[in-house]
Amino acid sequence: MPEGIKELVYPILKEELIPALGCTEPIAIAYACAKAKEVLGAFPEKMTVRCSGNIVKNVKGVVVPNTVNLKGIKTAALMGVVCGDASKGLQVIAGSTAQDVARVKELLKSDLCKVELIEGEENLQIWAVLEQAENQVQLQIKREHTNITKIIKNGEVLLDKDDCSSQPVSAIDRSRLTVESIVAYVENEDLSEIRPLLEKQVECNMAIAEEGLKNPFGSQVGRIMMKNNPNDLFTKVIAYAASGSDARMSGCNLLFLQIPGETARAELDVDTALPGGERFLRRAPEGFCLEDGVWLFPLESPEGAWSGDWYEGAAYTLRLYREDGALLLGQSGTVRES
Repeated sequence: MPEGIKELVYPILKEELIPALGCTEPIAIAYACAKAKEVLGAFPEKMTVRCSGNIVKNVKGVVVPNTVNLKGIKTAALMGVVCGDASKGLQVIAGSTAQDVARVKELLKSDLCKVELIEGEENLQIWAVLEQAENQVQLQIKREHTNITKIIKNGEVLLDKDDCSSQPVSAIDRSRLTVESIVAYVENEDLSEIRPLLEKQVECNMAIAEEGLKNPFGSQVGRIMMKNNPNDLFTKVIAYAASGSDARMSGCNLLFLQIPGETARAELDVDTALPGGERFLRRAPEGFCLEDGVWLFPLESPEGAWSGDWYEGAAYTLRLYREDGALLLGQSGTVRES
């Protein structure tokens, strides 16, 4: 194994394995607008979102997460300014509430947000232009979904990385990596350092894949494959990947909560009444910590409630435990309205 490969693996995985909420294109728009609003320092009176063609194509057909089936560039942009937290990166709107979504629905009826196409530019480019009174902020994202390359406020350039467009976004040198060196690392080295990173990815990906197999998201490719050939391992591998993608692009709302950083383990009970009066009680015996205090709770949805809106307004009980097993917090409230 070439020298130095071991030292490269962890930082590369840390950089690449970033938890994201839903399809990354609408999230990138929400992130751009949230950051632009942060720099503006006020809620905008006018906003324009300019996107390259590939961004327009990808955002047009997918559900913006946490919006209960709302789609489009305007929805993503408005979610960013209404409830976005740019410090959360690709989880910028993970903390949205039912009230936030209701406000976005009302703003969609107004002319607050305008969308324009950037022609003849690279595939991933977003401009968010926000205005309030005499103030204006222009913010550009290029090449990577959270890679802000330019910020201009009232004509003053606060950030300009656009002259480095030919340079890779990452500072990590991947040129020494080969398939052979990666295989040698996996076969011969202690993987305890990277195991937590990989296990987190497996847990999150399996949770959304199983949700996609269970409910009629998108084209239902995985569900159809499993129905036709449920016992074939190769079919199962493809079906799980396809189902995860269908669920993610359809805005699958696996439940996300913000939790104190000293928490080592979390449990969640959700209790609600379905249309028709039937009680629906579900428990997530173990949440998955993504990063920065955001936890994912995979909860089984009732039949026919695949949009994820079934738990809005539901009663919940949350239990948080320390590393030593002691109860840190027991809390009850209303999901997404507390």
